[in-house]
Amino acid sequence: EGSELLARLKNPEGKKFPMFTSCCPGWVRYCKAHHASFVDQLSTSKSPGQMFGAIAKSYYAELLGVDPHRIYCVEIMPCLAKKSEVAIPAMNDACGDPDVDVALTTREVDRMIRAAHVDVVSLEEEAFDAPLGTATGAGVIFGATGGVMEAALRSAYYFATGTPCDADAFKAVRGLDGWKEATFDLAGTPLRVAVASGLANANRLLTALENGEVEYDFVEV
Repeated sequence: EGSELLARLKNPEGKKFPMFTSCCPGWVRYCKAHHASFVDQLSTSKSPGQMFGAIAKSYYAELLGVDPHRIYCVEIMPCLAKKSEVAIPAMNDACGDPDVDVALTTREVDRMIRAAHVDVVSLEEEAFDAPLGTATGAGVIFGATGGVMEAALRSAYYFATGTPCDADAFKAVRGLDGWKEATFDLAGTPLRVAVASGLANANRLLTALENGEVEYDFVEV
């Protein structure tokens, strides 16, 4: 999304602003149903789970020398909307099969662990698998409220300047406030951003945009 935002800012002709994040399928579905005029302003990026599935069944399959049709990809997510997302026919970029085969909620996994009588407290500590290498700082913060925005801004700053930004350069978008606003300098370009937490706050923000009460360049929901 950082690359896409930067491309829009460099060539704004014919582009509508703000650009909206698109990593939450529940938000995307809500936007299509209740604020359809903004659909064309959604980022073209898929959710992180779908991106991982596509990579697992293409690049990673090639890396392992495995037929991608033999890979069964499971994602564990806190949101029920991920279940409907995996069923979208267009989510099959890698090899024609669904990029993600099944989505389990964290509650379902918890129940499976309990049903199998696994005592997680007594398990030995071990390092996480790192099949594609070490994660970036932007990747680590992605899942927090405001994390998508901050990760995209960090990436956009790096792509625009060639140097990493300060770790707290975009900290104004962090936190649990329902609707946050900030303006940043992105390589000489003032960037107006907003973060809405939850669909009720998203509805307030979108209504304000529709009424011309606010203006932004980039919005995270």
